[in-house]
Amino acid sequence: MKQHPSAWIRLTRPKTSLLSNYGDELNHILLAEVSARPVEWVPLGQEDVVAVGSILVPYFTQGGVGLIWGSGLNQPSVTPGEAAPIADRFLAVRGPRTRDALGLTTDMPLGDPGLLVRNFGVHASARRIPKLLIPHFTVYNTRRGRRRIGELVSAGFTVAAPNLPVRQMLHLIASSDFVASSGMHGMILSHALSRPVQLISFAEQVDAVPGYKYGDYLASVQLEVKVISFTELLEPGKRANTITFQALQDTESVSAAIDELNSGLLRASLPLR
Repeated sequence: MKQHPSAWIRLTRPKTSLLSNYGDELNHILLAEVSARPVEWVPLGQEDVVAVGSILVPYFTQGGVGLIWGSGLNQPSVTPGEAAPIADRFLAVRGPRTRDALGLTTDMPLGDPGLLVRNFGVHASARRIPKLLIPHFTVYNTRRGRRRIGELVSAGFTVAAPNLPVRQMLHLIASSDFVASSGMHGMILSHALSRPVQLISFAEQVDAVPGYKYGDYLASVQLEVKVISFTELLEPGKRANTITFQALQDTESVSAAIDELNSGLLRASLPLR
């Protein structure tokens, strides 16, 4: 950790971030919480730490220098040989796929730092949200995506825009009976707050197997899920009940794993103080 006279911790906002605005803000809040220091954004190559997100490919290709706490790969394109010279920078990585691709030791702490929102004491509203939709910003920002979002609104979903402040996003999730998310952190935050969540896709052709980064996170909590088309949420009756019931079971099954990952993430964050 570089020491700065101002005692600020310097965090990189990835130029090619796969997170929405609330994901970027989540980084800021989490780092301030665990470091007990103010946080400021700096370009990659000047940072003290990288955290939430699939930032490790640009970290290696664009000259990252900071400690790595809970970050992940979005594809296995960084080799163990590239990671070995900076092994001392790794405090934790998101999941076992990232750990194994980089050739890190099996005792490397795992977990997406977003799971730590479980410790934030997020308060739910007494007025429940029956069905919450968290679209990925790449869907939310397109005309076709918004049309499809509109179909779910017509089916009774409340939309949590991906550019909401993160604390407002957490409040909406905590207040929901069921969450559908087309992005990874909608799923992660829902699991952390013990809300049933289903991973969905707005694509024409849906691959039921989650992508690499999703699999990385899911392996960390020992969960297998299938991606479904948003159109399945438009089907009333038995199918909708089955989806909700499975999501509830999944969320209950990962609770103990999340607590264990969070303990490891907090221990791993000590060098950030």
